[in-house]
Amino acid sequence: MYCVLTEDGKLQLERVTQRTNLLSGEVTNSVRHSRLPYTPPVGKGPPSYLLLSGQGDNVYVAWDDGQILRFDARDPENPRLAEDLDILADP
Repeated sequence: MYCVLTEDGKLQLERVTQRTNLLSGEVTNSVRHSRLPYTPPVGKGPPSYLLLSGQGDNVYVAWDDGQILRFDARDPENPRLAEDLDILADP
């Protein structure tokens, strides 16, 4: 599982699964894409940080001034913005 923020501003969660046919040994990979409802905050450039939680159920996008967007990705068919926080009192 990985998350990317594309140059054109799309935030996507990618889930890759690999299956091996026990009889033939053939390996097949599949990728499921989930687009997160990301809109950059007004007046801000690209984020400084992008973090995918260890279980892949949360995605964090953060800027150096302390603003963090947390996306709930537990339901990959319906990811949502869960929080918009400012964690620094003074940037």
